[in-house]
Amino acid sequence: MLRLMLLRHAKAVADQGNGDHARALSPRGSADAAALGKALGLEYLVPELVLVSSATRTSMSAAQLLAQWPQAVAVKVTDNLYNASDEAVLAQVRGVDAHVRTLMVVGHNPAIAELALKLTGYGDRYAAVRMSQRFPPCAMAVLDFDTDQWQEVAFGKGRLERFVIPGDAAGGA
Repeated sequence: MLRLMLLRHAKAVADQGNGDHARALSPRGSADAAALGKALGLEYLVPELVLVSSATRTSMSAAQLLAQWPQAVAVKVTDNLYNASDEAVLAQVRGVDAHVRTLMVVGHNPAIAELALKLTGYGDRYAAVRMSQRFPPCAMAVLDFDTDQWQEVAFGKGRLERFVIPGDAAGGA
């Protein structure tokens, strides 16, 4: 079994004239990412590898998460997740080594939300409805796949284990 955690970056500030790629997290975004990281750590729901878009807000979101986790986690920052389509994000997922069993991708909408919806085939139907209505900043979908190879992750094959939005993390992810 493989587990994929798809996280939309936390809330960012408006463009300060340095371009979209350089947008930082807002204070609320930093707090939301830290709360999610703490909740994930408490539940031992920590990935082995985190793929992160090269944008400032995604890197900052990932840093807030990692600071809360009980152990070090491998991180790979890539330009290939910035302004990527859902299919391009899926291509990055499919390129992960098979020894990684739990993977987190920290990216951007609409790709993260679209990919989560397309990968979901079954699972928590209430979470799926919530996810289809709104995928806000710092929201995360957790999907399980009955395969041992990331190359076999495909649309409609994932079991939605949970969908977390900011505020949920305060009571546990």
